Amino acid sequence: MERILTSTVRPILQMQEFIEAVTFYHYLKSNVLESWISIQKDFVYNVGESTNEQDGAEIKAFDENKQEKECTPKESAIETSSEKSHITTLLIPTDYFLGIGDLTGELMRKCINNLGSGNIEGCYQTSAFVREIYKGFLSIGNVAKEMSRKVYTLRQSLSKMENACYTIHVRGSEIPKHMLADVLCSSHDDMMDEDEGFY
Repeated sequence: MERILTSTVRPILQMQEFIEAVTFYHYLKSNVLESWISIQKDFVYNVGESTNEQDGAEIKAFDENKQEKECTPKESAIETSSEKSHITTLLIPTDYFLGIGDLTGELMRKCINNLGSGNIEGCYQTSAFVREIYKGFLSIGNVAKEMSRKVYTLRQSLSKMENACYTIHVRGSEIPKHMLADVLCSSHDDMMDEDEGFY
């Protein structure tokens, strides 16, 4: 038996923060974007299982006549096995996408921090990863009110990363590696066009 729990009063922001944290962890671990299906599997819970695992302990169970009887854990496991069920908390796809939008801000900070530690290749890799996410967001369209704001912020983050990669490529030989982050943070981002309509 499987039940799906949904609620109109959901902690939406907390769910988005959770998605951001999980996907950032998986990116740091394996450089991949965790899928919605994979995260949804983490929201399936088994209920009705016996938690008493001590050998020889006695468990009190009730029969159909509400009379109390005593049985061993092995007998109790057999009786309750038919009562096991699954509870699934629904991860709404919109929350997943909004969480991915938050992830790109963390990836932008990671890209700039890579420059501070001299990891230039990591900056290029993170920038390319966020560019692919941005392409995916453009194909979705504005399906929610929050989505347009996330796409606009995502574009700003991507522009900062691409500007950093451009500066490294053009002026990288002029600037010592330990000063790259300072130079990039002090320069203003004049390359942003605000005519996309994402406000």
